[in-house]
Amino acid sequence: MFVREGHALTVARRLAWQMTIRGGLALSFGLAACGLMQQARGMGTILTLHRVRPAQADRFAPNAHLEVTPDFLDAALQRLKASGVSLVDLDEIAARHSEADRSPADRPPFVAVTLDDGYRDNLDHAAPIFARHGVPFTVFVVEGFARRQQSPWWETLAALLGSRTSLPDPFTKQAGAILDLSTRTAKQRAFDRLAAHIRGSTDEAAAILTLNRAAEREGLYPAALTERLMLDERGLIALARSPGANLGAHTVTHRALAPLDDAAAEAEIAASARFIADLTGQPARHFAFPYGDAPAVSPRDQALVLKHGMHGYTTRPGTITMASLPGGLPRVSVNGHYQRPWQLAALVTGIPFRLRGRASD
Repeated sequence: MFVREGHALTVARRLAWQMTIRGGLALSFGLAACGLMQQARGMGTILTLHRVRPAQADRFAPNAHLEVTPDFLDAALQRLKASGVSLVDLDEIAARHSEADRSPADRPPFVAVTLDDGYRDNLDHAAPIFARHGVPFTVFVVEGFARRQQSPWWETLAALLGSRTSLPDPFTKQAGAILDLSTRTAKQRAFDRLAAHIRGSTDEAAAILTLNRAAEREGLYPAALTERLMLDERGLIALARSPGANLGAHTVTHRALAPLDDAAAEAEIAASARFIADLTGQPARHFAFPYGDAPAVSPRDQALVLKHGMHGYTTRPGTITMASLPGGLPRVSVNGHYQRPWQLAALVTGIPFRLRGRASD
């Protein structure tokens, strides 16, 4: 969920990085328009989104990379449909991947769309757009969010820092340590540092509990925030009945699996699969790893997902190829800072990831 690359960046470095990304997308789009590097597409691409809602008024928004507008989603789907790709569900991708050696060589590349965590706006804003375009989609659900047993800490942190000009530092033992939140830059700096602490903690659950208690001392209640932002079980059932909708597993607590011991990691996977089966009446077939990056996902975790009869999905960027592992298929995150349909078109060419690989050689 949280993009780790922003943790230690200053505002100036962040803007410079965004300009670099825009330049890379423009180059990739141009190369694709010239018919170059077509092999970079591989078999196709799985896209990852989180929130879909109208643009918000000017505010402190450290999670803006997780949001796209309904207008962008509508335009992006229209552009993808016009480009000739096959817009498919994850079952189709799993079938194509397992039968790759027997698939027609000239079959057009596919694109599948996924959304993580189970936000209410997936039902309110995203589902009608997918239905209008006839495009299937999968929402990966956190059981603890739906049952109000867990809360999305990145939302709690954003709300806590955004509404204050100073705050006792919840993660230091130094007496009287105060976070300066007097400017948006200061808020972002504090968000980056505290988010890095949570993601880097040896006990993520304990770190989140510390944050939640700090929020409650300030009169901000994570449980109420979860109720406002996330679909409950009834909402998820309604979403599952939407045209083209599918639900996938995304753990019980939204913790990184790799740091957990074997029993805890398997419990997160197995219980999440049961939750989806109970909601839908069908066995869970797909599982998205929380965070999905290298520190969060291990080969053990991918093997456990396969053991429980599911394909696994990371957030490691790239296109699907015959070499992709079914327990850890790559997905391409749709970043809310780059909401131009041509930028999405550049991503699904696969060229940005091929260029980045060459640059790191």
